[in-house]
Amino acid sequence: MNRNTCFKFGAASTDRLATCHPELVALAHHALRRSALDFGIICGARTAAEQQRLFDTGRSHLAPPAGRHLPQADGLSHALDFAPSGSAHYATDEDTDRALCRIAYVFNDVVRDHPPDGFIAVWGGNWQPLGVMSPGISVDALGRLRDAGRFVDAWHLEIRSVL
Repeated sequence: MNRNTCFKFGAASTDRLATCHPELVALAHHALRRSALDFGIICGARTAAEQQRLFDTGRSHLAPPAGRHLPQADGLSHALDFAPSGSAHYATDEDTDRALCRIAYVFNDVVRDHPPDGFIAVWGGNWQPLGVMSPGISVDALGRLRDAGRFVDAWHLEIRSVL
């Protein structure tokens, strides 16, 4: 388990995390502490208008009122988008995919070791629950899913209630 002490979320990431459920915030902080790659939070809560625009342009597969980035019943986003530091937001090149997979592995390990209370965590790279699915995280797997026409959102992490 890698534990870095040098990466910290910047002001923009911190502001975006402030719009997210505390369980999601805790996962992000645990992951950043363990990650060998620096990453930031590029999206937390969205407005319905933002969600609609992303749906209309194909960047989201959910139209409002659906979508875990929209404030849920508790007033908070149950999703966040992350990106490796220095990469273009929502880039789909192989280097970015590789970095996103490395970060997803870290999230997977964090969820396994610190499961969110009352929720499961799901990665948008393959839409499978984290904590148990490490073999499903790979650049090749992302490419195969995209080639098959599946919606791949490798920047996305969400929590879903199990209650």
